Amino acid sequence: MSNVPPNPLVVQLLGKLPEHSIVLDLGCGCGRNAIYIAKAGHAVLAVDKRKEAIEGLIDRSIREGLRILGITGDICDVLEALPHKQYDAVVCINALQFNPRARVYKAIELMQQVTKPLGFNAIESFVVRGDEEREWAIKQGWYGFKRGELQRVYEGWTMLTYSEALGPWEQHDGFPKHRHFLVRLLARKG
Repeated sequence: MSNVPPNPLVVQLLGKLPEHSIVLDLGCGCGRNAIYIAKAGHAVLAVDKRKEAIEGLIDRSIREGLRILGITGDICDVLEALPHKQYDAVVCINALQFNPRARVYKAIELMQQVTKPLGFNAIESFVVRGDEEREWAIKQGWYGFKRGELQRVYEGWTMLTYSEALGPWEQHDGFPKHRHFLVRLLARKG
């Protein structure tokens, strides 16, 4: 895990954050982005539904003296429990797509609400390129954005990065080597 670099959107975000920011990392997994952010001097609230991922992240953050608080839970449930908290940035890298459309849109609405004025949202998620991909995602209980869809959801925000392109080659969970078509967004509120 320590050899996995942070997501490029997170690297870009880090250059824009004010000192001692508070960042919410949704779907943090084992914490590659949370650790990177915390090592730069920021506080991170890291959320993942997998208890073992959060436990490992907390153990590492304690060993390394990092300011990371971990919560095990569903993205929307945790966001709904934090209605008055405000974050300098909310990061959600490759987690939204594992939810049905209504949950994805609820999560984005809540992400936007808990972001401070002039704060940031960084999102990477799947894009579906046709009916076949869309049907496959729906059967999995997942959601893939249509082209341009996420950009429209962030109307009124300043778009710092927006792209839709093939991601890197990867192999996991018994699937053959493959690439996902991804949307990448880094936007500033206000």
